[in-house]
Amino acid sequence: MLSVNQIKFLRSLRERKYRLREQAFAVEGPKLVGEMLPFYRCRMLVGTAAMLRAVSTPHDAEVVELPESFDFKRISTQTSPQPLMAVFDLPAEPEPVVEGLTLLLDGVQDPGNVGTILRTADWFGIRHVWLGTGSADVFSPKVVQASMGALARVQPTPLKNTVDTLAYFRRQGIPVYGAFLEGQSLYEAPLPNFTEPAILVLGSEGHGISPEVAAEITDRLTIPASGLSVKGHTESLNVAIATAILCSEWRRRS
Repeated sequence: MLSVNQIKFLRSLRERKYRLREQAFAVEGPKLVGEMLPFYRCRMLVGTAAMLRAVSTPHDAEVVELPESFDFKRISTQTSPQPLMAVFDLPAEPEPVVEGLTLLLDGVQDPGNVGTILRTADWFGIRHVWLGTGSADVFSPKVVQASMGALARVQPTPLKNTVDTLAYFRRQGIPVYGAFLEGQSLYEAPLPNFTEPAILVLGSEGHGISPEVAAEITDRLTIPASGLSVKGHTESLNVAIATAILCSEWRRRS
């Protein structure tokens, strides 16, 4: 059974400051826990007997078996939780690496969008997603859930200085693309092969790519609206949907 202090600890991991202090993050549900276990060190595993049997138990993890009567909502962030939670060590922050197409999120704050972009990157085989200033924490519960296990295969890299990082890679001859409302049509612009080094910057829906970051972009891309409706069209696409369209066209060209 969980102690009062253990419950407080698990609940505290909902907030970034406590994740940083404890150097840990939580994952819920047998599917996500099972996907993350081979890639992150598991510190603690909490669940009912049936759920604990559904995953491999690390030899050095603290295991807490809960009775079926335990109200898992006391520690869960989910509306209808499955009674299994794992606490993993936060990984060391990696240095930015460009291997094939690399995504950079500039101030994308919505956790659902960030998680969906990670999932999209995983689908298309993109291995590196950089997080610029103001972007959501990839180890927050909402991002982890929305990523659907992508964090097991996609390496998130928080950037200390987005502009300096882009300037450095530009000097190495790596092209920096950005998604804008105005630019060259995605379907007409020349694109490098998916496996060739390139950076694609995506901004928040509310503000787009910041002016400082935009100054480092070498190629501006836009996804043209169809223009078929006599009533016009919506102002912009959701950033996660735009990412999927951009990645799909990039992959198709390759």
